[in-house]
Amino acid sequence: MKNISFYFQHGASVSVEYDGSYYVFELERITRKRYFSLLTCSIGETITLLNKVLNILEKEYNIKNNFDICVFPGHTLATQKKTTFIIHQIKKIINAKKTVILDHHLSHASCSAYQSPYREGIVVSFDGAGNDGYFNIYNYDEKIRLLKKLDVQSFGKCYRHVAFILKDIVKSSNGVRKPLVGYAGKLMGLVAYGKIKEEWVPAFEDFYITRDVSLLDKVTGLKHLTEEQFKNCVDNNIFFEEYEEQIAYDLAATNQFVFEKLFFKLVDPFIESNKSILLSGGCSLNVLLNEQVRLKYGNRVFIPPNPDDSGISLGQLFLVNPPKTQVDVTYSGLPILDLKDKQELLNSYNTTHFSIKGVATLLKDGNIIGVLKGNSEVGPRALGNRSILCDPAFTGMKDKLNKIKNREWFRPFASVVKYEDVEKNFNFDHESRFMSFSPTAKDHVIDKYPSIAHVDKTARVQTVKKEQNEFLYGLLNEMNGPLLNTSLNIDGEPMVSTIEQALNILKNTSLNYLIVEDILVKC
Repeated sequence: MKNISFYFQHGASVSVEYDGSYYVFELERITRKRYFSLLTCSIGETITLLNKVLNILEKEYNIKNNFDICVFPGHTLATQKKTTFIIHQIKKIINAKKTVILDHHLSHASCSAYQSPYREGIVVSFDGAGNDGYFNIYNYDEKIRLLKKLDVQSFGKCYRHVAFILKDIVKSSNGVRKPLVGYAGKLMGLVAYGKIKEEWVPAFEDFYITRDVSLLDKVTGLKHLTEEQFKNCVDNNIFFEEYEEQIAYDLAATNQFVFEKLFFKLVDPFIESNKSILLSGGCSLNVLLNEQVRLKYGNRVFIPPNPDDSGISLGQLFLVNPPKTQVDVTYSGLPILDLKDKQELLNSYNTTHFSIKGVATLLKDGNIIGVLKGNSEVGPRALGNRSILCDPAFTGMKDKLNKIKNREWFRPFASVVKYEDVEKNFNFDHESRFMSFSPTAKDHVIDKYPSIAHVDKTARVQTVKKEQNEFLYGLLNEMNGPLLNTSLNIDGEPMVSTIEQALNILKNTSLNYLIVEDILVKC
């Protein structure tokens, strides 16, 4: 089979299946616009971008523009007109024998199910709203079948709502509003600093069910904004009240508590003791919830690397041609787009061929090193090919990384460790290839590696086996301990896609070194 699949809204992507191999291109990494949406583009911009994708497919993988099936996403009433127009224009460019339109939540469920090691399970799809605004439960047994469409409003939008009035969450950069989609992830980092306020819980619960903002006002006495009011304030630079310090942290913690409590209330009736639990949709990027799911139901929980909307186009491919075995697309993203110019781009830098031992020595000396190797990771988390790495044995590494990336002070980083060493370092006995869980670090590990964990002793763990990423595994082996890992990008930009973009980070931040394929680079 030779199929191509599109997703249009934030997290827009193009995925291709060709003779059992998969290629997943997140369009933000080409346009350089975080959470990019095709629905915001003119037809000329859409055509230009699509031709770039087709050129990459042919140039890098000899995949020509002739496909068996072309798959498109479903739509909401709000996006119907624009979605229909884009589909009409793409059909003029893509040569396909057949076109198919598929459901948003079903595609989320498919994306998780067919990447999992399980052949059956219960799939939960929950996100900002999807195409229907509901919370969807599926049964997976070779095929995926809807069990229940729960009549509850958007969990994702409710969760991020609190971020609107928290001062620590930066809303704009250089006068440009940061995408709302990213606020939920930022909010998660503040949870550890707060305490659950029991007197606020009933109002939060009602809010998640009804989305009536005034319910929160009545109990907390705070001025909550609707999403429309918030956009108006930021777009027009109108003052609105924001909260900071302990009251802000308590809002974040209470919000997380209710988010988890209602999740279990909704999902519990569908969980079967002999089936795996597969989470999908943007809300399953919430590692705090994921860890609670694992602790309650055991190590039969799976979340793919791309459970958010960036995985929709891949899920659609799985639906039109269901895989017979587990699919691994971890490093099936964009290649380094200017690799042919490597020598010319590196001419003015100090370069040398590196050894794993030499890189480990640099890290042990306190250096912070960027990595640009091979095809990029699929999904929002850097897994070793578009990463910034450092040694957590040094205090203050979190602050240094946040300074390099120009992120808020409170935001934590992932801890990466060899799979066979995970239990030595964390209260955790499961695989976490995609940074999906947040167990606590053991006390002796925190003593030895003071930057390994968040303020509450949790860590978003990434486990690595040799066959997954030989370079990263070898480096961990040489370090004889864990590393901190974050994505190679700055100031809310997408992960880098070119050597030139990576060199700009090296030149303009306090990053010490950059690895480009087999070369170590220093300014």
